[in-house]
Amino acid sequence: MDVACGLGRNARFMADSGYRVDAVDISQQAIDRGAELAANQGLQVSWLAWDLDTGLPEALDGYQVIALFRYVNAPLLETLAERLTPGGYLIVEEHLQTSEQVAGPRNPSFRLAQGELRRQLDGLRLIAAEESLLQDPDGQTVALTRAVAQKVG
Repeated sequence: MDVACGLGRNARFMADSGYRVDAVDISQQAIDRGAELAANQGLQVSWLAWDLDTGLPEALDGYQVIALFRYVNAPLLETLAERLTPGGYLIVEEHLQTSEQVAGPRNPSFRLAQGELRRQLDGLRLIAAEESLLQDPDGQTVALTRAVAQKVG
């Protein structure tokens, strides 16, 4: 599942890699455009416009991989592990609070504090985690916290 998928770049990547994919975003316009892009690539993705501030529909369950990129919603993140199959992976990337001049949201509510993502993933087996300044594909410098965690048992 690609949560807060936008145009579905990650959803399309997962579908191209052979996964059955559900892509969820609040924007119907983004969902429609993502569906068009996937269809043009010959990819099968299930698209859903949904307000993630209300949680996820119960039917969205049993995933081997869930991706959540650059959408800060701690209550939602806490529920994603429940949607994984045993051994499933949660991949998260969020903007990180920093004093450096970086691209991305200015409002600190849309950035995680150092160490916060690791704390939010407590209860999952942490496979990899980092907090760093990186170059986005568009060449802008961003401060990110990223992690891959696995549901054990």
